[in-house]
Amino acid sequence: MSPIPQSPEGELERAEADAAALIEKGKRWFAEAREQTKRDDEDIAAWRRRHAGGYNEDGTRASFTGESDVGGGGN
Repeated sequence: MSPIPQSPEGELERAEADAAALIEKGKRWFAEAREQTKRDDEDIAAWRRRHAGGYNEDGTRASFTGESDVGGGGN
């Protein structure tokens, strides 16, 4: 069995620093994703409030049936 190779001096410290940087990057990414989700939820709620009044912008009667109206899908 061959001996375990020894790593160069400072490699462990560099690896720890890289790991810490990745952890911080991940924390920032998740914080940004939470903020974007919050903005998206607010946009959806505003859209639903606008369309729940019963009338479209042109004055015609609106029909809001729920999630099937979102994204162009439907039944």
